[in-house]
Amino acid sequence: MSESVIVTDSSKCKQCYNCVRNCPVKAVRIKDGKAEVIQDRCIQCGNCVKHCSRKAKKIINYIPTVESILRSGKKTIALLAPSYIAGLYPLSSEQVIGKLGMIGFDEVWETAIGAEHVIDGSADYAKTNADRILLSTPCPTFVNLVEKHYPGLLTNLIPISSPMIATGRIIREKYKDEDISIIFIGPCIAKKDEIMQEQFIGCIDAALTYQEISILFEGSVGNERNPLNEEAVPVPYYIASPKGRQISFSSGIISNLKDMFPEDSLNSCDGIENCIELIKHIERSDRKGEQDFQLYDVLSCRGCIDGVCMENDLLIQERRKIITDFIGKKNENADHIQFTDHLDIEMGRSFHNRMIPLRQPDESSIQEILARIDKYSEEDELNCGACGYNSCREKAIAVYQGIAEVEMCIPYLLSQKSECYLKLSDTFETVNSLNEQLNAIFESSYDGMIVCDATGKIIKANSAWRNMVGIGEMPETEKELEDCRAVYPSAALLALKEKRRVTFLQECKNGRKFIATGNPICSEKNEMIGVVTNIRDIEELSRLTHNVLKKNEKETSSYSGIITKSQEFGKVFELAAQAAKFKSTVLLLGETGVGKDVIARLIHNLSPLKDGPYVKVNCGAIPENLLESEFFGYEYGAFTGANKDGKTGFFEEANSGTIFLDEIGDLPLSMQVKLLQVIQDKFVRRIGASKSEAIDVRIIAATNNDLKKMVEEGKFREDLYYRLNVISIHIPPLRERKDDITPLAYHFLDVFNKQYGSKKEFGPDVLDLLARYYWPGNVRELQNLIERIVVISKESEISSRDIPPYVKQLSKAQHGQIIVNNIIPLKEAISEVEKQIINHAYKVYGNTYKMAEALGVNQSTIVRKLKQIQDKDK
Repeated sequence: MSESVIVTDSSKCKQCYNCVRNCPVKAVRIKDGKAEVIQDRCIQCGNCVKHCSRKAKKIINYIPTVESILRSGKKTIALLAPSYIAGLYPLSSEQVIGKLGMIGFDEVWETAIGAEHVIDGSADYAKTNADRILLSTPCPTFVNLVEKHYPGLLTNLIPISSPMIATGRIIREKYKDEDISIIFIGPCIAKKDEIMQEQFIGCIDAALTYQEISILFEGSVGNERNPLNEEAVPVPYYIASPKGRQISFSSGIISNLKDMFPEDSLNSCDGIENCIELIKHIERSDRKGEQDFQLYDVLSCRGCIDGVCMENDLLIQERRKIITDFIGKKNENADHIQFTDHLDIEMGRSFHNRMIPLRQPDESSIQEILARIDKYSEEDELNCGACGYNSCREKAIAVYQGIAEVEMCIPYLLSQKSECYLKLSDTFETVNSLNEQLNAIFESSYDGMIVCDATGKIIKANSAWRNMVGIGEMPETEKELEDCRAVYPSAALLALKEKRRVTFLQECKNGRKFIATGNPICSEKNEMIGVVTNIRDIEELSRLTHNVLKKNEKETSSYSGIITKSQEFGKVFELAAQAAKFKSTVLLLGETGVGKDVIARLIHNLSPLKDGPYVKVNCGAIPENLLESEFFGYEYGAFTGANKDGKTGFFEEANSGTIFLDEIGDLPLSMQVKLLQVIQDKFVRRIGASKSEAIDVRIIAATNNDLKKMVEEGKFREDLYYRLNVISIHIPPLRERKDDITPLAYHFLDVFNKQYGSKKEFGPDVLDLLARYYWPGNVRELQNLIERIVVISKESEISSRDIPPYVKQLSKAQHGQIIVNNIIPLKEAISEVEKQIINHAYKVYGNTYKMAEALGVNQSTIVRKLKQIQDKDK
């Protein structure tokens, strides 16, 4: 196994997350607040090294190895990358060769010699493999990118060794009877990894960067045959033709192939972001069966004249000019040898799938992680980018995958900071460290942020907030800010007044408008100790979809039969509205009576097919022997007793509209096969018909069964399950969205008052009883109960006397108590109760120490119990 090329000095890592932000493949794991490189994902591009302001990222050091080789007395050959004349500037070519001789090298070769063979080999391969897009690259970083992250493109890579390996093989063939060492010198970190790959072991002994060779020049070592000299020592210098030297430039390979291939079949790509975009373009082109350019010349940097380890401050164009002049320079030095030998060497190489996929969370896991940092809706997700990820959801996924930590979040750190203030006398050092971390993250936020205490006194504001509001000297309080109309109204003052999170459109004195969110900061005793306010320009937020959770707490949202004011059902509404825009198959999951038909109709009414028919089919209500004729219809004479006019099936009735297949889990297996074929082919054939008819139908299926379990038991086809489960929407039971009980009760009361011509009203204690009931029958049970009490109540005011005894009995159970509905084995009951309590404690406290304190057990017991619950749920 190869050695790690880039590592982190944890003593210097200060949680700036620049390495996370600038890593193109997210190969950085944050553990205990420190960044570490994930070697299995790292492509050695060097971005983390380049952007680490604390110099905490370290590159594997080959200087001791090279010093040992130079002292060994073996013949040692320096292999110079084509960009060395710019990489070691202001040294001239003669000065570089002389210094290499001075420190003990016996010969110097240009890597560009092997580049000539790479160019020819690539051309030969491209001529015989014109059936697909080909990627020619001397760049090990790009090869790592494909092997570790996009292995589907391995067959697109031209299997030709890099110029470094090719030149190394040429040298070893030339000196095959001698014991020699070869040291590569260049700008690339990834070369250190390339020489350690199993297929190249023994070709190159060490790889130095320009920075490392400069250090060796300053502290020359010498060897027995070439003792340390104060002056430059001339040594044989094997040079390449201009053809090979051009390979350091972007398009260095294809610039030599324009006479062999049509110019419009060649293209180049440089820069890691462009490389990733090119890969996605090729994957898309392959899916479409398209091919634009036959051959791409790819480098992850802007040519091999860029990168982390170039030992000077020359601009890219200045480096290009220096190398261009060097390429055209005539050879007039007697020690310079034009290498023209034709040696038979192996030019091939192999590529391997080294991808280790990260596990992907489901939506509930993402929501659970977001909830731990008080993000319960889309508007809570600040997406400030301070953690290094583009969005809060992206970071939540990274937390699930084990490469990020929940603590990489400003509101969380603010809450932690406030707790530390309360214990200042005992924990000053901790607070000081946390304050340093917080300030760095707080100031790096893209959004404007301002923090005040519980009295409205301003604690701090970041530069982004000052610039957006356009304020010079900061006042002391939020009240002064509001009085001078710098911001109006103040989100912090509103949050302090209403003791909740507030979001609204805020206007500033400079005429700009912002979405402002005031987030209360609470102590462990749930007392407000401050507010953090986030503002973002309204123009930037115009791309966001309308969020039903913005409604006032007392408002009730309704649409096409939907009555709700709960966040839980609001999320269902949002997902349904988003799914309605497309014609993908939707699977509605939930208990009986939760409103699956209502959601199905909502999706239909919001979809492009809203003007078409909506056909509801209860799959469990149709006799098995009639299923096929009902679903697909039949022609006259198809069977005995068939209607002479034939019959139109459900799918034909729903053509150009939506078909809602309720209780899909009740379909027999024989019918599931035929349904699958219709979904796949978009054709139906009536019984007795000679040909199939095309249909354009949006399919929505629903069930209260566990289809995945039915698949495992062989009761439901796996292929049909995955065809239906394109977009799944879980509709929570009424007991999990208690905020909906009151508005639904009033809605049904209004419906039945109109139906029966009555004017009944709820008494003061009725709604409380209804809110505390378990509702096993969900919305349908609530509807039936309201109708019953409207009919049987004798007075105009419905009182608790009109409520059935079983509702009142179960309603007596206080919040947090266990409700027993069925008889189950005692061991199972204890296990279930324990699971519910631990899960509830985890949602409330978020960490095992506080859970242990609340439940009166050791923290190790909580950890063990959580592990047992997670293992059972897998």
